[in-house]
Amino acid sequence: MKFHGVLFFPVTPFAADGSLNEERLAQHVESGVAAGAGGVFVACGTGEFHALSTEEIERATRVAVTTTAGRVPVLAAAGGPTPVARDQAARVGRAGAVIAWEHLRPAVEQDAIQVLLTDHHYWGGLRRTRELAAVCEAFGLALSMHSNSHLGISLAAMTHVAAVIPNLDHSCDTHYPWNFADDVIVPGALELRDGEVMVVTGPGLGVELDHDRLERLHRRYVDSGMRSRDDTGYMRRFRPEYQLRLPRW
Repeated sequence: MKFHGVLFFPVTPFAADGSLNEERLAQHVESGVAAGAGGVFVACGTGEFHALSTEEIERATRVAVTTTAGRVPVLAAAGGPTPVARDQAARVGRAGAVIAWEHLRPAVEQDAIQVLLTDHHYWGGLRRTRELAAVCEAFGLALSMHSNSHLGISLAAMTHVAAVIPNLDHSCDTHYPWNFADDVIVPGALELRDGEVMVVTGPGLGVELDHDRLERLHRRYVDSGMRSRDDTGYMRRFRPEYQLRLPRW
């Protein structure tokens, strides 16, 4: 399975009564593929995986598979327990995913995945990510790379580790184009061009901390008063009547 371009993580839409809105999901998936998405991750973390029953995950996955009609790969239930991901993969003939070391052995034993999504933030750092790549090479698993909502220090680390993994044969993800204006490193070391980043040189990760920028961001954080994530409060800035209705929104 090969990915090319932007990977699409559609939100799972619900009707007013809380039921899965298959028609709206199909429209959402179609719009993403039409816009050039290189793969669809349905019923995953941003797709309300935690709020879906096994039956709903199956329905959402079938909608995605039917809508994409083989134009791009579809992955289902990534981010949840391996048995659930494996079950959905078996039902619709696609691959699931695992996101932690403790998931890897049962996934390999049950042939649950074909592509593993690495991320040095979650898999134990740069050295452990290289070890993970070696394990995947031994068992014939393909590799891709996820990114956090990161700034230049993290992207530099990600670039370095990606450069020393010969079997990283799928695209790497980054949120950097949306965040670089607030970066805390001296400009010029990292540049995205034609979907690529050159490996930076120099001591350490090859980037230099801009202490003035860091101070500005620190001051913004202090002045904001925000100490924890508050999605409900943010939504109420635009929709004062908004109510959080767990586990679906």
